[in-house]
Amino acid sequence: MLGGYYASHFGFNEDVKVFLLEEHSTKEYRGLFAPSTPLELSVSAHAHAAVALFGVALVLVGFRWLDFKGKLHKIAAYFTLIGVFPLTYGSWSVMWDRPRAHIIVNAGVGLLDLALLFLVIFGIMKVIKYDGFKNALKDGIKLGVFITVILMAILDAFSGLVVAMRIREVRSVWPIEDEIVYNVAHWHLLALTFGIIMFLLYLELSLKGFSRSLISWLTVGGFALVIIGGFFYMLSPMFVGTPVHEIALRSLEIKIMFYQ
Repeated sequence: MLGGYYASHFGFNEDVKVFLLEEHSTKEYRGLFAPSTPLELSVSAHAHAAVALFGVALVLVGFRWLDFKGKLHKIAAYFTLIGVFPLTYGSWSVMWDRPRAHIIVNAGVGLLDLALLFLVIFGIMKVIKYDGFKNALKDGIKLGVFITVILMAILDAFSGLVVAMRIREVRSVWPIEDEIVYNVAHWHLLALTFGIIMFLLYLELSLKGFSRSLISWLTVGGFALVIIGGFFYMLSPMFVGTPVHEIALRSLEIKIMFYQ
């Protein structure tokens, strides 16, 4: 609905144009663009809601895939059910109450993260209990899903908290190109995580034997390299350790190293 609302104004409203969301919001926060209109903010709301709710759907798929049962499942299910409402409302309210919208969204995300944590703990314990650690290592799908989630939480989701806690430094010290790179990379890595999990669940249904083990671990290993490299790539200004006037050059050198 948010995407359709914005698209329906194309050609009829001067506020509606094609722009790179991350670049636009970064320049707006730095005072280089005029404050976004409610219509422009609907694009941001649309992107946040689409990615977040797709993640919720994958969590629910995970419940069924692992046959998640018991008291821990009930708690996780209620957290998911309750958390999705502030998440959705907060995404919508970006258009009319932007400062508080992020607080509302984070309240919902906090509950959903707890549900995901319970799911991961249950899943790892179940895999080790029924398959054994050695057998689990041969099959990269079951352990791979949890490794993917854990790497995403530590290296991608956690980076958001790091940047948020040092946002004044980011806005005053980082070159604007580096802040835009972070915003773009952060969302791409999150979307990649969802794609990898879906691919692993597909392999669960379609492969057996050596090919299953080989392809699953190649997938997980490739994802690990991408997200570790992406973490240092998008946060390169924080790893520079040089005076402010050299930060652009040094962070570019780090990016080139990981790109190669």
